[in-house]
Amino acid sequence: DPKHAALRELKEETGIDGLLISVLDAVNPRPGKMNQNVTFFHVEPRSYDLVPGDDAVDAQFFLPDKELDISFESHKKMIEKWYEGRRLRGGRYRLYF
Repeated sequence: DPKHAALRELKEETGIDGLLISVLDAVNPRPGKMNQNVTFFHVEPRSYDLVPGDDAVDAQFFLPDKELDISFESHKKMIEKWYEGRRLRGGRYRLYF
């Protein structure tokens, strides 16, 4: 189940327990070149003690005014889309990895 996998990965990669709020989108990052979909979820944290996973150097919370060094273009676009949607709805900006 992708929802359970997302929460499990969040815990493994950041040490954070989360509550899945919604599915944001599913995209193929390289249509025509890759047969893979990446699903993005909106997760609300239940803890804030970041602990990087064994394959990560660091784990951090980011504010929208900080330039993020994101490796994958599809991830960067989804983050920008999420921020813009929150701005248009007058919501608070928060992004959790």
